[in-house]
Formats: sequence, structure tokens, C-alpha cells
Amino acid sequence: YRSALGKPSRSASGAVTPSEALPPPAAAAAGDPQTPFAAVIHASAAAIPNANTGSPDPATFFMNTTLGSKNGQNLGQKEVVYPNNLNPGDLLYFMFAPTLTYQLNFPRMKKRRPRLLVKWCGMLVATGLLVGFMQVQFLLPLMQSSLAPLRELDMLRFTERLLRLSIPSLAHWVAMFFLVFHLFLNITGEMLLFGDRVFYKEWWNAATLADYWKLWNIPVHKWMLRTVFFPLTRRGVSKFWSLMIVFFVSAVMHELAVGVPLRMLKGWAFMGMFFQVPLISLTEALRKRLKSDSWGNIIFWLSFCVLGQPMCLILYYHDWLLGNMGMQGIAQAAAEGAGAVASAAADVLAGSCAPGMTAVVS
Repeated sequence: YRSALGKPSRSASGAVTPSEALPPPAAAAAGDPQTPFAAVIHASAAAIPNANTGSPDPATFFMNTTLGSKNGQNLGQKEVVYPNNLNPGDLLYFMFAPTLTYQLNFPRMKKRRPRLLVKWCGMLVATGLLVGFMQVQFLLPLMQSSLAPLRELDMLRFTERLLRLSIPSLAHWVAMFFLVFHLFLNITGEMLLFGDRVFYKEWWNAATLADYWKLWNIPVHKWMLRTVFFPLTRRGVSKFWSLMIVFFVSAVMHELAVGVPLRMLKGWAFMGMFFQVPLISLTEALRKRLKSDSWGNIIFWLSFCVLGQPMCLILYYHDWLLGNMGMQGIAQAAAEGAGAVASAAADVLAGSCAPGMTAVVS
């Protein structure tokens, strides 16, 4: 919430005083569209007493509101009590809300912010166009040009194609992440007045693979904890085997997410996800032994973003062509890829190639 609260001020002793960075409670409670949601929670918490002391407790209020407990209040919304939640409206709200975990009382906002909503919608359209451009202009030609080295088992050329694909695939993945987790989920939450907007945290600074999986997809992480991990540990299953089962379930879900639209189950996404477990152990051991977060972060970027994603793209593209078009389709796609690379190389020599494509084919 640093971006929502602004830069915190410091006292004479150097201690951070975040409350001074918040707008006045009266302004936040008035429903100013420009007021950050965290400030609205802070302002509303001033009137809610602590259950034990009777004094205002913003921190307790926020935790209770996030968890939907009995002490939390939904910013003017009437509290729902079981079995009054058993109705089509409550079910539809949960189906469309940007969360996977049901609770009786979700944190709610008082009103929508139209200008912010229009801004996010414009950014959604622009990012979608950018994603489509990157798929056609950068990813597809490089995947096509990778088919021949893969079929011929020419590891040197295939490694060169894999590394060449890593930068555009990483840019494409980050753009997709921004589109889904920052724009689409926030738009959905704004339209439904859904208050819990923590969809991701600073996964790019992950010191280990375990940190990454905790930070990059908060809705799924919470669902895995509440639905799989905690029930297993409560039944006496060790944390290690609970973690293994969590990653097994996640690997199956990743494979289905890729295999169902493509109408094929090859296991590449399953293996890529399940083999995260030894990498988690490796990065955790390096972190403890070297007393540094740098090596774990380097392994995360290399294994997941630089090598893992381009490899999955090439393998799934190859298998999809083989299953739907046969060897003739692979040969045709490889010829198109080689022609695109040759044409781009000729443009580079002629000095007429765009800078972006020059970086891809050089």
C-alpha cells in the first residue's frame, strides 16, 4: 500500500509515521473518488472500536475486513449472516468477484471511481493491442524458426533460438501479467465495489522460488493455502508433503489450463510446475548458506523467465502443429520462419529494418 498511502513522513527520531501521510478522515469518509482505498479503510476504522478495549484500532479493523470476520464492517454494507447468503445474488457476486475463496462478507467500497475506471479500460485496450502485436511480430516468427533445429536435434542452433526467444517472450509475459492482474482484476473489482485489491506483490524481487509463488498470484495462493495446504497440515500431514501435494495440484491445473484450449495433454506445463520443488530447495539453501538474496533472484529469472517460458512455448507450438497439421505443417511453419528471418536479415543489411526487429534477428 505504499503507492496508495504516499511517501510516509518521519518524526524527529527517524521513525516512520504513515498516519500523517493519509488524507483527513473526513475527506476519505466523504467518498472522494480520488481518495485511495487504503485511506478509506483507515478513515472508516476510526469509528470502529476494538472488541477488547473499546478504542479505535485501524489495524484490527483492516485484518477483520479482509478476512470477512464478524468484527469487520463493509463500509456501509449490511453484514450478511448465514443462511441469508444462500441466494442467487450472493452466488453471482462470488462468481464474478476477483477472488477464488468464498466468505460471508467481502470488503466493499462505497462508490465507484469513474475516471479511474475509464483510465484502466483504456490501458486494457492498449495493452491488449500491444500483446497481439508482440505475438505476431516477434514470438511467432521465432517459434517457427526454432522448429527445424528442434526436429534435427541441433542443440547449438536450438539454444541460440531459445535465447533469442527469451527477451520477447519475457516482455510478452510481463505485458500479459499487467493486463490480467493489474488491469482486468482491478476493473472487475471496481465495477463490483470489491475492496480487497491485493492481487500480487513484488514478485520480481523474489529471493527464492518459494517467495515468487507466494507473491505473484495472491488469489490462487490464498486458495491453495485455505483449500489444500492448511486442511492437510491440520490432519497431521507434514509441511513437506503438504507442499508437494500443493504443487502437484497446481501442476495439474497448469497443464489443464494449457491443454484444454489446445486440445492436447503433453505434460510440459505439469513437469515445469512440479520441478519447481527442487529449485525451491536449491534457492532456499543458497539463501541460508550465502546470507544473500541475490543468487536466488538470479536463479528465478534464469530458470523461470529466460529458459522455462521460451522452452514451453516452443514445445507446445511444435506438438500442436504435429497433432493438427502433421509433419507437413511443421515443415511449412519452419519454412515460413526461415523466410521471415532471412527477410528481416536482408532488411537489416539494407538498413530498412525497424529497430525492434533488428534486435530480434541480429
